[in-house]
Amino acid sequence: MELSLPRKLFFRLLCATLVIATIYYSWQGAGELPAVEANRPDPYSGSIEERVLIIQTKLIIGLKEFLEEKRRDGTGTQAFSEEMLKEIETAYFANAFQVPKHPPPPGAELSFEEAVLLRKYVVAKFLGFEEEALALAKQFTGESEERFIPQLVIREKPLTDEELVRLTEHLGWFGTLHAYSLGDEERKQELDDVVYYGSLFAFKKFVVASAFITVFALLSLLSAGIFFYRLHRGKFRFKLNPLESVGDFSLEIFTLYMLSMFVVSQVVVLLVSGLGPRYVLGLNVVFIAGFSLLIFWPVLFGVSFSSVRKALGLRLISWRSFFGDLFAAPFVYLATWTILLVVIVPYLLVIEALGVDLSKGTHPVVPVLLKVTDAPTILLVLLLGVVIAPAIEELMFRGALYSWLRARLGIFPAILTSAMIFAAVHPQGIVGLLPLTVIGAMLAFLREWRGSLLAPILAHACVNAGTFFLLFYFLKGG
Repeated sequence: MELSLPRKLFFRLLCATLVIATIYYSWQGAGELPAVEANRPDPYSGSIEERVLIIQTKLIIGLKEFLEEKRRDGTGTQAFSEEMLKEIETAYFANAFQVPKHPPPPGAELSFEEAVLLRKYVVAKFLGFEEEALALAKQFTGESEERFIPQLVIREKPLTDEELVRLTEHLGWFGTLHAYSLGDEERKQELDDVVYYGSLFAFKKFVVASAFITVFALLSLLSAGIFFYRLHRGKFRFKLNPLESVGDFSLEIFTLYMLSMFVVSQVVVLLVSGLGPRYVLGLNVVFIAGFSLLIFWPVLFGVSFSSVRKALGLRLISWRSFFGDLFAAPFVYLATWTILLVVIVPYLLVIEALGVDLSKGTHPVVPVLLKVTDAPTILLVLLLGVVIAPAIEELMFRGALYSWLRARLGIFPAILTSAMIFAAVHPQGIVGLLPLTVIGAMLAFLREWRGSLLAPILAHACVNAGTFFLLFYFLKGG
């Protein structure tokens, strides 16, 4: 069915308008999920920045305890001298405590700078950096009694149980660390599991993760080498047939998807924003999964569903193609990480030098995942991020949008255009623009190479699952 020119122009203009509006709306942070209350008055407590700082501090303490453990059982080595350990501690102390650039939430008792300096004081006391601790304490000398927390931190006498509770409400794990530094032997024995054994466990987790990351990096380098060799030698046999198209109906499906996403984001916030993230996530799961019904839009105008299915990459495949897709998805996923590493480091350095706050590149769902503890909400996040979002986004971006672009452009212009749109409409803003463009391009390449959407969906699920694994293993687990 040939669509009229006014209809084509209308949907093309509407699509462009919706893409621009979504970019503006997402990059402004207006589409963020409702904040999860941490029940802590300190604005830094529970933040991603603090979680990273906790990991760094635990690694230093865990390294000391690991070396001490080796010395006690007689298996120690001279690889780490006291001087080397002190150099590591000094480098950590000088570089780890970075103040967030974004403003604290309204009504916070402490500024970000004060919150970071208090934690730096706590670590200085624990590591025995007395001169540095004294200099930091002077910045809080003379505080009024109303600002009780700074006075509680910089004093020298042990904390009561009530004071410990209040301090941990503000400083979290650092409050416990400070109580250990100030405590008597009974208090230190009570907190040993949290401070020393918890840090030792974190250090051992890091060692295991380092081994895993090393193997992963080698596989990624190997995959990237094979990928570029095959690309250079023309050994990829592309299976997508641009003639299997339903014309502008593909663009209409994508346009209706963008419109639905824009409207639903408003509706969800209006309906359940005050009820917490579980309800917001639950409604998002239902609505986003329902967007799959948009593929029946052309059927309403007489186009056969078989034609729509083939154009969008929902083809029936043989067992050989199925197993080929199962191999292709992790292969491209691994190769993508090497490409990302090459481009993302200089890119982030450049935009940070231009004054961009890199913390703005965090996806809105990450703070929710890090702060919630109930299993249903965590499962909803995983269901949305690893199953539903990959399937629907691939259906719309690599199915509807890419098939429309591919019928009008060459392979690589279509890949690049679809990837840039994919990256731009995500809420990570300028920070995520280049990394997500790379990911989108590799997913579009998979669509072109394999012909169906199965491989891109699996690769997209791998990207999201890998991100969630890192969040759980490092940040959420502390």
